[in-house]
Amino acid sequence: TLIGGDWKSGWSNKLMMLEFKCGSMIEFRSYDQDAQAHAGPPRHCIYFDEQPPPGIYAENRARTLRYPGSHMRFALTPIGLSWVYKDIYKRRNEVEPYDLNNGSSQDIEVFRWSTRDNSTISEKQANTVLSGYSGAMREAREHGSFVSLAGRIYDSYEQTTHKTKGITRDELGGAQIFLGIDPGIRQPAAL
Repeated sequence: TLIGGDWKSGWSNKLMMLEFKCGSMIEFRSYDQDAQAHAGPPRHCIYFDEQPPPGIYAENRARTLRYPGSHMRFALTPIGLSWVYKDIYKRRNEVEPYDLNNGSSQDIEVFRWSTRDNSTISEKQANTVLSGYSGAMREAREHGSFVSLAGRIYDSYEQTTHKTKGITRDELGGAQIFLGIDPGIRQPAAL
C-alpha cells in the first residue's frame, strides 16, 4: 500500500519516487538524465527498460554491489550489436570475471521470449506488427535475438539473381550515370 493510501500522497515529483507504507520505494530515472543523476545510495534491485547508455549502467551497477543478492534486470528488444551484447550478453557464459565494474559473468542469466508469447496480443496483431519487418530486424523484434544491422543492404541479395552481366561504354552511348547510396540504419537503400 502506498504511503497515505493513494498516489498523490506516495509520489514525490521532486525525488521522482514512489513510497510504500512498508518502507519500500521505487525511484524513477530517465536515460535523458546525466549519469550522475543515477548515482546514490545502494539499491537491492535496478530495472532497465531498453538498453541504457554505458555510463548510466555503470552508475546503477555500483548501487547494487553492497547488498548480497542485489540484481539488475533489462527488458529490451536487442536492436543491433550494442555494448550490452558485447560486454554482457556475449560474455554470459565466461568463467573468468570481466572488467565492467568488477561484475562477474557467472551471475548473468538471459531469458528470451517471442512476441508471440505475449498473451495480451492476438496472433493477427503480432502478424500485423511483424509484417513491417524483414530479415535481421524481424528476428530481433519477434524472437529477441541480438542481430547485426551492418553488412549487406539487402538480406535477400543474390548475385545470380540481382547482378547484370555488365555494360560496355559503347552500349551506354551518351547516357548519364547516377549512383546513390543511403547508409541509413532504419531504411538503407542503394541505387
